[in-house]
Amino acid sequence: MNYGISILFRAIPLAMALFCFGYGAFIYGYGDAGNRVIAGPVVFSLGMICIALFCTAATIIRQIIHTYNETTKYILPIVGYLAALITVISGICIFSNATSPSAFVAGHVITGVGFITACYCRYLFYPILFDSGKL
Repeated sequence: MNYGISILFRAIPLAMALFCFGYGAFIYGYGDAGNRVIAGPVVFSLGMICIALFCTAATIIRQIIHTYNETTKYILPIVGYLAALITVISGICIFSNATSPSAFVAGHVITGVGFITACYCRYLFYPILFDSGKL
């Protein structure tokens, strides 16, 4: 894999995340239907999956092109799992403080998206475990 393609493959998840964040905020802020309370935050939270995909892709690609170092070995898992944690906590806060059925549903869906985000991050700790001899 050459360096230019590696940048492209790492930029795609970040571009998707920016789109999800922007479009989710647009739906929530400018939507006129009642479903915007569900759709806006859920689409926004899908951007967190894209952040986890970026971290996973960056980990794999940097190992392939031999640019994986000690800093990225710890930063990428922290960023990925932080995205998952923020998503799960925000989902729990939304459904715990829900005043409408729409917010209650949105909170549960966002919590599930946070768990999916954590699943995408599972690969991120393998380089740390293999290097430390714990596996």
